[in-house]
Amino acid sequence: LMTGRLKPQPLWAGKVTTVVQMAALLAAIVMAPAGFRTAVDAAAVGFTVWSGVLYVRMGGKMLQGA
Repeated sequence: LMTGRLKPQPLWAGKVTTVVQMAALLAAIVMAPAGFRTAVDAAAVGFTVWSGVLYVRMGGKMLQGA
């Protein structure tokens, strides 16, 4: 664990999450209609949680193999 040999790979879910989070930020900046902002915000939260779960699972697998 302390040798630095664990190299997590980026997941496409993380990339999608980043895009949706940027869309939520843009929607807030341009003051998009409330319904649209709510939908984009909900999508950002959902993708963030999903991506986080995938990364935690990947980390667990990496630690088991270390």
